[in-house]
Amino acid sequence: MWREQRDFGTEETGVTAAVHGDRLVHTDFRKNLTVRDTATGKQVWTQKTNETNFKGFAVHDGLVILAQGRKLQAFALSDGARKWTLDAGRFGSFKQPGLVDGVLYVADSSRTLWAVQPKTGAKIWQSAGHRRGGRQDPLAVRQGGPHALRGDGTGREGRCARHRRGDRQAPLDVQ
Repeated sequence: MWREQRDFGTEETGVTAAVHGDRLVHTDFRKNLTVRDTATGKQVWTQKTNETNFKGFAVHDGLVILAQGRKLQAFALSDGARKWTLDAGRFGSFKQPGLVDGVLYVADSSRTLWAVQPKTGAKIWQSAGHRRGGRQDPLAVRQGGPHALRGDGTGREGRCARHRRGDRQAPLDVQ
């Protein structure tokens, strides 16, 4: 068993964490991305990030992938080396990424949904199809791909619309 003494300002609410195999990956409000050995608690590496990350991140196939404002960045789980960076553009800011069936999905603040190859950061497709009437439908990534919750404005449960994988401009199909 081990315990880590947190820095002032990062206690309890300042940490977002995930366990991947024998590694604990966490971010904190002090702009740190840190990987620790789960058995010993020993820090494997730490990397300063551009922004505070409290949205969460994805860990996949030896990579830690996190949104950093306009940039989506991937770091090697083993040593923290930056592997790739994807830019959302001048007016976009990436949201929390999610993985389904080996594809990384991430929305941005300019109401665009991206499907990305997680190993290389190559864009598979990009779509602005989850915009409706000037507002952005909330997204959930789950088995079968990204889904936008379509409500009727009453606060009751909405319908799910799913992006089709492989389409260049993948419109949402209401199901």
